[in-house]
Amino acid sequence: GLNIKFIDSFNFIQSKLSDFPKTFGLTEAKKGYFPHFFNTPENQSYIGPLPNKSYYGYNSMTTKQRTAFINWHDEMTNKNYTFNFKKELEEYCNSDVDILRRGCSELRKQFLDVCNIDPFKYITIASVCMAIYRQSDLSNATIAVVQNVKKEKFSDESIKWLKSKILNGNKNIKHALN
Repeated sequence: GLNIKFIDSFNFIQSKLSDFPKTFGLTEAKKGYFPHFFNTPENQSYIGPLPNKSYYGYNSMTTKQRTAFINWHDEMTNKNYTFNFKKELEEYCNSDVDILRRGCSELRKQFLDVCNIDPFKYITIASVCMAIYRQSDLSNATIAVVQNVKKEKFSDESIKWLKSKILNGNKNIKHALN
């Protein structure tokens, strides 16, 4: 079968995807904005003028982001830009995936370079930090590092019952204590 592991990047990097280029020194393949509120069934085949600013959620942007967005939107509108929903959606998604992939690759490279630890062998940034601590700072025989062993759960009554079945029926039954 396939050996696929899904990891939430937010467990390692608590920032917006739009901050990845600055955080990791990446260049974006496609700079732009996407009208998420315009993404409705009736607009899937839309080709026409740029959607209204309200579809981009610009009221929830910071002042600096909103100013940059308004300038971009006004410039594109003045150029009579033709917005092709399917094309724009595909380009926007491809750009997001590319930025996420390159950002996560850079994070992994930095951890491997500095600590010789692959962060994506862990589930969260906290578990990566614990692994680094155990590898680098924890002296031997100071704190027990218990392996992740599954503990069997059973009751005294269940063991007694199984033992009675073994004795009464001359059967060999495996249980938690034998």
